[in-house]
Amino acid sequence: MPLRLVAVHPATHKYVFCQIFAVRYGEMKKKLLLIFVGLLAVVLVVPSIAAQPDAPVGPIRMQRTNMPVVFNHATHQTQECVACHHLVANIANFQSCATTNCHHIMGQRNRTVNSYYRIFHERRTEAIHSCISCHYEVAGQNSSLRDSLTSCTACHS
Repeated sequence: MPLRLVAVHPATHKYVFCQIFAVRYGEMKKKLLLIFVGLLAVVLVVPSIAAQPDAPVGPIRMQRTNMPVVFNHATHQTQECVACHHLVANIANFQSCATTNCHHIMGQRNRTVNSYYRIFHERRTEAIHSCISCHYEVAGQNSSLRDSLTSCTACHS
């Protein structure tokens, strides 16, 4: 409630109640609302940033296949983490791909959702966002990268 000031009107000599600080009071409400919204945004965003672990510094070796893969997070830093580490129950998942009940079924013949092979080699981007589907997408945008991104030796050493 704005403060009121009692004054005498100079022409009528009657008491007048004047609202002062009314404009400032409205401005203060807007500032408080903006501060509240800003704090709310920080409270909602910070936990999601904090929950994302740092990517490994050096290359990692994925040795669960016949031809091991050396993966370097630094060469993929322009990608969002959730492009590979997909959401599980709407929560980012940074576990190993081969974690039990995730992509733990080995072998090229198995093409189910739990197939370790499929998550890396599926080319149909609408079915799953895999390593090779992303490599083909980038190679499609720059044909000079096609061989270096889509051949088996691009990932397998």
